[in-house]
Amino acid sequence: MSAAEIIQEIPKLSLAELRYLAARIVEMEPGRETLKKCDQLATQTTRLLGRLEERNARRAPRVSD
Repeated sequence: MSAAEIIQEIPKLSLAELRYLAARIVEMEPGRETLKKCDQLATQTTRLLGRLEERNARRAPRVSD
């Protein structure tokens, strides 16, 4: 099957199938360890930013209406 034929079939896939396909493509990527590390760092950063926003929200002075 050619790449063009595969691409034509992609819109027919379910969301679960698309996610599976994307995961498999990343697994086959030569730089997959780099991609995995980047994903881990992005997740950690997002969690840290969420905690900082929560802390800042608790410290912010309340403005009365």
